[in-house]
Amino acid sequence: MFRDMLALRLGYHYGSDSSAVPSYASAGVGIKLSGITLDASYLFASDVLKNTFSIGIGYTLITYRSRKHKGQTR
Repeated sequence: MFRDMLALRLGYHYGSDSSAVPSYASAGVGIKLSGITLDASYLFASDVLKNTFSIGIGYTLITYRSRKHKGQTR
């Protein structure tokens, strides 16, 4: 149950000098509780995307559980 509640994320986007989006690193955290998800991320970049902080919220209407979670076996 608690395994699916928290997510930590790290990432890197490699961009070139000729592309519209430059290179940047990112770090984020996500929390899921009772079908509601809250995500936050921070971009470590230069120029256009410098010090960007992003927040997202979502809600899951329907969840599907595998047989393993229901206690059923084959």
